[in-house]
Amino acid sequence: DLVINAIVWVQVPSSAGKFKYDKYYEMQYLSYFLVFIRCQNFKYISVIVSPYNFTPLFTHLKLTFRKGGNIMYAMLSNLLEDKKGELTFTCFGAWHLCYILALAILLFGVIFYLKSKNESTRQKAIRLSIHCAFAVYIADFFLMPFAYGEIDVEKLPFHICTAMCVMCFLSRHNSFFEKFRLQFAVLGLISNLVYFIYPAGVMWYQIHPLSYRVIQTLLFHGLMTVYGLLVVIYDDVDFEWKSCYKDVIVLVLMTLWALLGNALYTGTAHGQTYYFNWFFVLRDPFYMFPEHIARFIMPPLNIAVFFAADLLVYAIAKSNSRCCKKNYDK
Repeated sequence: DLVINAIVWVQVPSSAGKFKYDKYYEMQYLSYFLVFIRCQNFKYISVIVSPYNFTPLFTHLKLTFRKGGNIMYAMLSNLLEDKKGELTFTCFGAWHLCYILALAILLFGVIFYLKSKNESTRQKAIRLSIHCAFAVYIADFFLMPFAYGEIDVEKLPFHICTAMCVMCFLSRHNSFFEKFRLQFAVLGLISNLVYFIYPAGVMWYQIHPLSYRVIQTLLFHGLMTVYGLLVVIYDDVDFEWKSCYKDVIVLVLMTLWALLGNALYTGTAHGQTYYFNWFFVLRDPFYMFPEHIARFIMPPLNIAVFFAADLLVYAIAKSNSRCCKKNYDK
């Protein structure tokens, strides 16, 4: 057994099976990690170790790592938790530019590799990309308890990035959703590429560039970008102006879906208040509009902005298609 002195924030299971903050135990330690302790009449419970002062209550507590299955949780938590240190992930910082460069290399490499391949190989590559993105998205829910100590509700599929991942996956396996395959892919391409370029959700935590949260988030959005671009370039779909009404339908339903999610998950429960702004239908991401009018402006503004971006992708795709046809005729 390993005995450690540490500052610990104890989470005790309540009768409802949730966690509530019960007591704070202060001791001296200077790093973050998850451990297991035996406290009062409770069995092994997880505690968050922090260097900060949470309460003036000073007490002495003996923490123990015990051999057995529980050590795996501690090891995985230590591996996947947010890393703090001298390096911090920042927008357009050196590490962010490295991630962007890696995505660009991957995109160009896949596009040029598939350029000389037949239709069957291209379809396999397209399916593989969305399957990988969907697998990364689902696996994250199983790894969150190790990385964050809980499942992050924010990552439910109410944002357009995650929602389009689910819909793109379904469009490859369901005949009804297949009718909107192009629309899901284009919206997924636009939203995920924008997030990859400006990953506000990652920057907010001010963590190390190689933390699990950073790698998982950018890997997911990168794979969705790859999938969307492959669909636009190589998938057997037609970019017809007359089918643009489908983009409007998807955007309207996405807005209603986000409004439903915000209404369901925003509120106070178990002594905690939760607020969600999925798809930015309640407040704009930069808080430019006053709160009392933003909820009326943002839904139609989101639809208009994404639809305009959709039309731009359609125009580029149709222009490229005409150029390819002229070269083929020559």
